[in-house]
Amino acid sequence: IHGVLHADVPSFEVQVAPILLDNCVPCHGAKKAEGGYRLDTFEQFMKSGDSGDAPIVPGNGEKSEVYLRVISKDHSVRMPADSEPLAQKEVDLIRDWIVAGASFKGKSPSDPLYLTIPPVDYPPPPEKYRSPLPVTAVAFSSDGKQLFVSGYHELSVWNVDDGTRVARVSNLPERIYAIAVSPSGNQIAVGCGHPGKLGEVRLIDKETLKVSQIVGRAPDVVLDLAYS
Repeated sequence: IHGVLHADVPSFEVQVAPILLDNCVPCHGAKKAEGGYRLDTFEQFMKSGDSGDAPIVPGNGEKSEVYLRVISKDHSVRMPADSEPLAQKEVDLIRDWIVAGASFKGKSPSDPLYLTIPPVDYPPPPEKYRSPLPVTAVAFSSDGKQLFVSGYHELSVWNVDDGTRVARVSNLPERIYAIAVSPSGNQIAVGCGHPGKLGEVRLIDKETLKVSQIVGRAPDVVLDLAYS
């Protein structure tokens, strides 16, 4: 496949790496490397496995083993193994990235993929929950007048005196596992993430109730945190 590109050249960091993280790293990571092949970092992604075949040949999809595997009709060859094939849009992104030269613009090719992928803006929480949602984390404000409660892609703020919800904080990962309020009371730290894929610590400004900073990222969810 030579010279066939979509209008916009895909970015490895923004578009290709998330596909690998979601579909490939569980079988081709540091702890488990089927066929001697790892792709949990860009550096490893570009190295051959036990077969010796080049996983990526910049500019040429027909010679790139990764691309040939994801489009194969043979279930014993196609990747990801024992799973549904990639969506056509994902296949096209990988192909177009290879044809465009398979460039890397991250900080370091040896960084794990979860650090290579830029922080994202998450979708808003549901307007209304169709069924009860388990509460996985709670914390009181420093004055004890408000209660911060975990939700789906959100942190809700409740008035302790009358039990009313006074605010919803969005732009948070799917699940929240830990909440801590700073000693000054002007900042809320949230330990959150997507199980088995990405964990983050996001800081929320108490005044604006918006995410102000991301201070930590991990390969799995953040289960606990505390201020010194």
